[in-house]
Amino acid sequence: MMYGWGSGAGYGMGIWMLISWIIMAVVIIFALYGLIAIIRRSETGHFINKSREPMEYLKERLAKGEISYEEYEKIKEELLK
Repeated sequence: MMYGWGSGAGYGMGIWMLISWIIMAVVIIFALYGLIAIIRRSETGHFINKSREPMEYLKERLAKGEISYEEYEKIKEELLK
């Protein structure tokens, strides 16, 4: 006996194998796409939230004029405690 080769059962198994390979290829493509997107985001800094030092943030606020020099000195003293 040919174990189903040449009969309808053999072709059915081949179709399911083909479908499983297609699904596997699609999953791999999406995984690679996601990995590339994560790498690009990390390189541009959009993915990783880089924390700044409080003093740098305070200096930036003073430079932008968001706080006065007196407020800057008060906050600086609190940060350095």
